[in-house]
Amino acid sequence: MKNTLPVVWMLGLMLFGLVSDGVPADDVKRTGRAWLDMDYGGYLMSTVESPQPKGNFAYKGISIRLAGDTRTATTDGNAATVVFDKDLLRYSAGWTGGLLQMRSIVWDGSHQTHPKLDGDLVFVTRKTPGWSKPGGVTGFHDPRELPYGPLPREWAKWKGLYVHGKQVVLSYSVGKSQVLESPGLRDQAGQRIFTRTINVDRIGKGGSSISVAESLGETTHILSRKTMDKVEDGVADTSFVVIGKLKSPPKTKVETKPAKPTTKGLVARWSFDDIKVGSVKNVGGKGYAARIHGGKVTKGIKGNGIKLGYSGRIDVEGGEKLELGNKSFTITAWIKKRGRGTIFSKAKAAGEWARQGKTMYVEGGKLHYDVGWVGLVSSKGRLAPGKWQHVGMSYDAKSKTCRLYINGRVEAEKRLTRIKADNAGDIFRLGAGPYKGGFNGALDEVRVYDRVLTKAEMAAFGDGKSAATTTDAITAIGVVGANGAKWVTKDGAIRLQLKANDLAAKFIIITWRGDRKHLKVFTQAFDKVKPVDLKPLTKGGPARWSKKVVTEGKMGSVRSAYTVDVITTPAKNPWRARVRIGGFDFFKDGKRAAIACWDGDVWVVSGLGNKLGKLTWQRIASGMFQPLGLKIVDEKIYVLCRDEITILHDLNGDGEADFYENFNDDATVTEHFHEFAMALQQDKDGHFYYAKGGRHALDAVVPQHGTIIKVWKDGSKSQIIAKGFRAPNGLHVNDDGTFITSDQQGHWTPANRINWVKPGGFYGYVWSYFPNKKPTTYDKPLVWLHPNFDRSPAEQLFVDSKKWGPLGGKLLSMSYGTGYLYHVMHEKVNGERQGAAVRMPIKMFPTGVSRGRFHPGDGQLYVAGLFGWAGNRTTPGGFYRVRYTGKPLHLPMSFSASKNGILIQFSGKLDAELAADIDSFDVEMWNYQWKQRYGSGDYRVTDGKRGRDKLKVKRAQLGRDGKSVFLTIEGMKPCMTMRVRYDLESVDGEEIRDEIHATIHALGKDTSLDE
Repeated sequence: MKNTLPVVWMLGLMLFGLVSDGVPADDVKRTGRAWLDMDYGGYLMSTVESPQPKGNFAYKGISIRLAGDTRTATTDGNAATVVFDKDLLRYSAGWTGGLLQMRSIVWDGSHQTHPKLDGDLVFVTRKTPGWSKPGGVTGFHDPRELPYGPLPREWAKWKGLYVHGKQVVLSYSVGKSQVLESPGLRDQAGQRIFTRTINVDRIGKGGSSISVAESLGETTHILSRKTMDKVEDGVADTSFVVIGKLKSPPKTKVETKPAKPTTKGLVARWSFDDIKVGSVKNVGGKGYAARIHGGKVTKGIKGNGIKLGYSGRIDVEGGEKLELGNKSFTITAWIKKRGRGTIFSKAKAAGEWARQGKTMYVEGGKLHYDVGWVGLVSSKGRLAPGKWQHVGMSYDAKSKTCRLYINGRVEAEKRLTRIKADNAGDIFRLGAGPYKGGFNGALDEVRVYDRVLTKAEMAAFGDGKSAATTTDAITAIGVVGANGAKWVTKDGAIRLQLKANDLAAKFIIITWRGDRKHLKVFTQAFDKVKPVDLKPLTKGGPARWSKKVVTEGKMGSVRSAYTVDVITTPAKNPWRARVRIGGFDFFKDGKRAAIACWDGDVWVVSGLGNKLGKLTWQRIASGMFQPLGLKIVDEKIYVLCRDEITILHDLNGDGEADFYENFNDDATVTEHFHEFAMALQQDKDGHFYYAKGGRHALDAVVPQHGTIIKVWKDGSKSQIIAKGFRAPNGLHVNDDGTFITSDQQGHWTPANRINWVKPGGFYGYVWSYFPNKKPTTYDKPLVWLHPNFDRSPAEQLFVDSKKWGPLGGKLLSMSYGTGYLYHVMHEKVNGERQGAAVRMPIKMFPTGVSRGRFHPGDGQLYVAGLFGWAGNRTTPGGFYRVRYTGKPLHLPMSFSASKNGILIQFSGKLDAELAADIDSFDVEMWNYQWKQRYGSGDYRVTDGKRGRDKLKVKRAQLGRDGKSVFLTIEGMKPCMTMRVRYDLESVDGEEIRDEIHATIHALGKDTSLDE
């Protein structure tokens, strides 16, 4: 037997530059932070910002890891990553040294954050289409009315992503041309070269151009491959592009400097040479001892240094006395960076980045100093990874001028005129801070001065050696196989111009950044790389998650009408994947369900049905963009993510998704954390619907913010159905063309709502998209829910099962915030819908429950959910069955309001004496104020002042059926919330005690149970 690898696998090695080392996932070093320890696979979809050019967002980005350990999201010094922008069909950036800054509500729970690249830039492109407009080579103007969402379909269309082991193949069309491409990484004599392998079936009439890179203000040259001399024709077969200076400038004379760094004004110096029990003495002054948490001793620039990670920090005792706002100061340090992170910060210990917080940090290979919500100073030059370099910053309180230094040379100078004194309670830390997280690298010789050091004094650091250095880094770009193509460099953009050709083409673009002395190594790659056929990688690849996880279901006790069975999730799994369920649905056999998880996975669980025993879980997809909805149609899995509705295809029958097909990507995604896409549903005609959140405390920037969206059953188009939602966590589609959804208390939402939605309606959140005049009124909800009653309502659904007891046909509401189920009663009075809600008599779920479906076989209610933002139930996720046992139910079944009182019908007969006792009931009512502020207090209906109206129950009557109670109430009025507390018993002596929250828009005619 020959010792050879299959051709397809060899192809993968060349394209991806990475194979599994075979080490079990349990051997991966853990940080204790679930979002960093999770194995997302070889790619991860999210919004990603590159530090250059300004505002360079890939709103629908695919971060594809080309090297490094893909089994965790922690920074890996060997890592190399690119981000593909699905909207514009371009690579927004490529970098080495890390993956992403994993900051987002889905990961670390932070608000107002989004991922940014973590490492050293190799190349970027500007935020324009990645391919020119069909029919020409020059059309790169963004045709979209707003800079969000996909390009027009006649220009370009994202089709989907193929997975072959750890390799990714991107599929899209440009005009009538069909394109496959795959990013990769090649090692050429120790130099890392990024590759783009592209297969296109034809280049249409007029040719086409591809956006390859951006010069970022550096000089651009076109050089001959043979002689490396400059050429003018730009023929890609014989030339390549270089960004940067080809020769070093002449050395400049450096001022005479003191032999050693100055000690004048030195307040603190931490050398890390003498660490005792995790403490470092200040060897430059009195006090300010430093406590090390999570650091390790390493070789420093002199003696020892301290190696930190994203979870490490150094707390300076008494550091709150180091004033960085009203006084002049200088802070310097030697650093050896592996990725990004904080060098020092003066801010609060944790939480949101606050005004006047101060921090110096590394990001995107550059040095930055930020004063919270005041201003940012950033270096021009970049820091080299893996090398000791000196950094520093000074602040002159008189002129309010900040300077940044790298290796003793001024790299930035800027006035920040609004700097004020430090916040009370802010602490001083090294290597950590609430804004940019821990420092991934090593620190040594950190110094704090109480004055501004001169330029000559700053140049003295490093044993008096000249710090006046110049970068020798350049970027080189070439192509192999694109016959007849030309390089075009214009206005800073580097583009590859392809000539028209009706024949299929295969070519490979190569990009490298490094010291110009290695440029010749790059040119040698032209003879080494070969364009390949990508189609073999679109047939399905080797299984990535062959190991299945088995759990044991837990049956609930049969003590009441409904009991809860636990469908135990694979919370412990080889990939440390979080199972926080955002959507699920059943296959036709009823024995299996597909589960979408908020962190990007899809699982299939087998073993469902009447008796829960062993449950088998198989991970079938990963890396998706925060899926919070799932629907199975004709046995195909449709997953709702922020960026698109995706159909998962298993191409080779191994149970795993090999092709992530774009069914519809009309979604307009921004970097805002709050625009969740939730709850995928279908109507009777097969069209799809979902709800999309609005921006938190901010006005909408795209029409889809805060809406219900319809997607045609073939995915061809979409339409906004209704608007005015802040956080609609769930959606029910009625057969009459109306909808039911929840919304959460917040700005312009005085309390939680359950809405019965009609097309074209507006439901109160003024910060929905209204480019002109804002509305001054809104469509009323079915029922308002006070946050003390239900902190955060989720999805609603009707009981469409005949096996679920007396609640058949009734409306249920799930609660993310409290983990309860609610029965929602409703009526129409004078043509207006109004409702009331009461808790179901079952125990709280340990996690928020947001999605529910009735099982096609056993007829029971299955619910699932997660914990991810504010809520009372904090178990990460869960899956449950709510089963009818046949025992008596004691619950209000209907609620009706009239001018003289309220009628409540219960599910079973009541104790007559208690039901007729007015002291068994307590009734209050109140309104809310619809204003911009977050939520509302309670306001009396009678006079509009703060508080609640206490209503007098004059009489309680029990109907002849023994189930109906009419309360004659003095002072009945329409109100936003009426709370009715009851303390009753059944005829069998079982306690019935709870409360109803009702909304009364209109009062019906006088009612009486008298004969």
